[in-house]
Amino acid sequence: RIDLSWAAVAAATTYTVSKVMRNGGSYLVVARGITTPQFEDKAVSQGTTYTYEVRAVNNNGESSPSNQASAEFAKPVKAGLPH
Repeated sequence: RIDLSWAAVAAATTYTVSKVMRNGGSYLVVARGITTPQFEDKAVSQGTTYTYEVRAVNNNGESSPSNQASAEFAKPVKAGLPH
């Protein structure tokens, strides 16, 4: 698994997490409606590098994506997005 965490956004009510499995690929939403600034991705394969981005969501809509963070699933790891 890959554990993600990020700095909370004061105005956010939820977060949306997206990931891509290869350079130049399209991001796919893997979780919506997350209410805490953390996510555990269990849908990973050994030897694969994943890149993630997070968007904050509130009544006004969705934010721009966060900075990207990448992690390779080789053994249990924690990948924190920039705070």
